[in-house]
Amino acid sequence: MKKFRLLGLLLIILCTLFLSARCSVRSLVYIPPVPRNQTSYLENYALWEDSRRSFKVDGATLSGWYVEKKNCPLLVYYGGNSMDIATLLPYLTQFPCACLLVNYRGYGLSTGNPTEKHLVNDAIQILDQIVKESNRSLSQVILVGQSLGSGVATQVAAQREVGKLNLIVPFDSLLATAEDLFPYLPVSWILPDHFRSDLHAPNVKCPVSIIAAGNDEVIHPSHARKLSKCFTTPVEYTEIPQALHNSFWNFPEFHQAFKKSLHLPTTQPK
Repeated sequence: MKKFRLLGLLLIILCTLFLSARCSVRSLVYIPPVPRNQTSYLENYALWEDSRRSFKVDGATLSGWYVEKKNCPLLVYYGGNSMDIATLLPYLTQFPCACLLVNYRGYGLSTGNPTEKHLVNDAIQILDQIVKESNRSLSQVILVGQSLGSGVATQVAAQREVGKLNLIVPFDSLLATAEDLFPYLPVSWILPDHFRSDLHAPNVKCPVSIIAAGNDEVIHPSHARKLSKCFTTPVEYTEIPQALHNSFWNFPEFHQAFKKSLHLPTTQPK
């Protein structure tokens, strides 16, 4: 009887450790940003109040911005971890593109809890809604995914025939990246979401651009190189040698490559 009790106690301890590790890893995958200055944060939101949009998807209310520019392609940006997508509005709206930016569940003012399934499903439903509303075709859509967002963008592009897919500091899979970072942990067991972009890439039908950071300390550039070989469509690959995971914004090479990547076939909206 004591042996069974000890075995039961051991199983409880192991299950507790497993669940704790799983929760800890999830907290590393999804880190909603916390503003350093609440006043500046709210002021930044207020600047774009006229473009604010709210989307209700499967029980969550997702907060975002839609800046329309008629007869221009639609740029949809999926941000990285710990990123409030609103911070990109001043940069992205300078390009001749309409812009759609929506915070993930639990990010910014969006409600709900982020998971891979939810993020991808939310992105598809919102894209479908805006494409229909703006009377555009999917060929007029440019999907941009940064870091974590590269996993979202790749899956959306695999399910919708958009005009272009642009990936910034991407991974081939979140699982492979996590295994690099935590080589002594059973990552495949405890990582809740794997984001296997390498498996979805062959289903992407549009041209692809990849911009990698050559000195990336979070997602080693080898993952971006591997991903580039998974697509069956043309891939334009750029690697910025000295850039870190979040410092690529400081390099003129990035802005040149990003601007070039926004090119779409000259198809006019319907």
